[in-house]
Amino acid sequence: MKLYHRTPHPEAILRDGFRGRPEMKTKLFRGVWFAECPLDAQDSIKGTTVLSVEIPEAEIASFEIEKGHDYREWCIPAEVVNRYGPPTVHDDDFAGSTEEAIVLRVSRLRASTARQAIAEADALEARLPFLRAHGLLGPEDGEE
Repeated sequence: MKLYHRTPHPEAILRDGFRGRPEMKTKLFRGVWFAECPLDAQDSIKGTTVLSVEIPEAEIASFEIEKGHDYREWCIPAEVVNRYGPPTVHDDDFAGSTEEAIVLRVSRLRASTARQAIAEADALEARLPFLRAHGLLGPEDGEE
């Protein structure tokens, strides 16, 4: 079964594998959140990149969460997920954007004096190498 995990830190997961977060280690839920479909900010999920991993359904049955959504989700221990990794990049909020468009957006954000805009510019600029490395950038004008 293909599972999806949205994250603001795809580079670390791709490099080091999934890690359980200390704040997620409660008696009820322990592990990494996954859904049967890619989730986004409308689902209150942070991050710009969606990773996917294939895990047999029988392996994750005991980790399924019943929350009344119209999709299924799981909280799976990192050590279980990592047996089936590494994950692959499924999608990114900036996939298909051209490098030129991202650089222009960064420069417009930097023109602002708002801290949040400058922080967003820094984060977006830092994402460019990741987007390049995973072939997520769209072609520039005149390229095919």
